[in-house]
Amino acid sequence: MIYRRSMTEHVSGDDARLPQRRHLVTEIPGPVSRELLARRERAVARGVSHVLPVFVTDAGGGVIVDAAGNSLIDFGSGIAVVSVGNAAPRVSARVAEQAARFTHTCFMVTPYEGYVEVCEELARRTPGTHDKRSALFNSGAEAVENAVKIARHATGRQAVVAFDHAYHGRTNLTDADGLPAALAGRTRGVRDGRAADDQEPDPHPGRRG
Repeated sequence: MIYRRSMTEHVSGDDARLPQRRHLVTEIPGPVSRELLARRERAVARGVSHVLPVFVTDAGGGVIVDAAGNSLIDFGSGIAVVSVGNAAPRVSARVAEQAARFTHTCFMVTPYEGYVEVCEELARRTPGTHDKRSALFNSGAEAVENAVKIARHATGRQAVVAFDHAYHGRTNLTDADGLPAALAGRTRGVRDGRAADDQEPDPHPGRRG
């Protein structure tokens, strides 16, 4: 079970900070989460959705704990960004160490070694013997937009293949419905809200319900 050891070794057995199991003490959502949901409705823009109707107060390894003390298996992993487990001790310690040194300088203003180290590691892990360079971004949408910009500059071509109903981000360019039209519309124009002649059939028509 190599996968299990590598992913949850730091929270296995009796040494886990949080028990790695599903345990319900109230209905879902519980009373505290319902109160917070009401506050959310009054204060948070409706364009920001959520999937699970609970509010998290703690997490560790493969579980999250909500405001009522319900322990739930974390299949979301922050949309697959905490694949080593939530609050992994080595990650938490490194974050605390870095925050004590400095929190932000913007690499484009004042560079720092950590950025270079990540790019070097990406180059080592990328197949091939060619020269490799990376740019790091703070969100998937920003990465997609820069990938489009870089590809257009490198190839001299403007058209980009994209699928309807696929998720690329929440910016204007990467919007799930707007990306094909936004990309193709730059070269062939948009007709009735859709890019003319640049649409490919959606391979997952039921994906968004």
